Amino acid sequence: QEFVLQASINTNRMLGRVGRNIVNQSQHVQKLLQVPGLQKMSQKWSSEWVDLYGVQGSPYTRKIQSALRYKKIPFSQHNLMPGDIMGDWEERGFGQIKAKVIPVIKYSDGTAQNDSTFIFENVEKRYPSRPIVPQDPLDSFLALLLEDMFDEWVTKVIFGMRWLKEKDQNWSGVWLMYDFQMGTGQPLEKCAEMGRMFGSRQVGRMKIVGCDNPEVVSRSFDTFVGSLERHLAYGSLCILGSTPTIADFALYGQLSQLVVDRTPDE
Repeated sequence: QEFVLQASINTNRMLGRVGRNIVNQSQHVQKLLQVPGLQKMSQKWSSEWVDLYGVQGSPYTRKIQSALRYKKIPFSQHNLMPGDIMGDWEERGFGQIKAKVIPVIKYSDGTAQNDSTFIFENVEKRYPSRPIVPQDPLDSFLALLLEDMFDEWVTKVIFGMRWLKEKDQNWSGVWLMYDFQMGTGQPLEKCAEMGRMFGSRQVGRMKIVGCDNPEVVSRSFDTFVGSLERHLAYGSLCILGSTPTIADFALYGQLSQLVVDRTPDE
């Protein structure tokens, strides 16, 4: 009992110190924000800040995340499942978006849109610094062409790798739901059950996506990564030169999934 009492006293003291430190730091921050230069910076951030809605298991969400970071656009990440699976698109203000695909980006002026290609187009207009669309017409065409290929074809590879085999089906649905439900208080067993349900939905979409042939998926994967390896072996930092373009971010989005899924990781 004495031990428990002393531990309780020590914990309260520690929490008291933590609380005082938080208050002191908050007051310090408030004083800092009175500095004219920092006030201007704070106003700039608030006018540029965007909200990104999606999930880490979405190559298109990761694609937009990486581009926003490269362009140094401050953003907050929020979980949002595609297809209005959780029934929360309306309450988030996205009911008017007809194709319920992620990510969705909400700008500081309150407007929102989805489809990563069109998000890139809009972001480039709103935030022209650190451009991701080349100025040269030929390079711009190639960047757009490659972005489209990575979005529409390489995604068949990652979708096939993720859902074709039973071991991948068992793994993918559960980890995707664990990630989505993180911090929500959902029991792990409930997350696993929801993950298996989501996985069954995805498996049923294999033919629609166009990746229900294991041989084609595997051969396409080997051809693609082999070509990429040979291209980068010549010393190019990015696909079209020394700085990244929309093609690099689209590729990153797909590869970000291949490195965590079971079969391609092996």
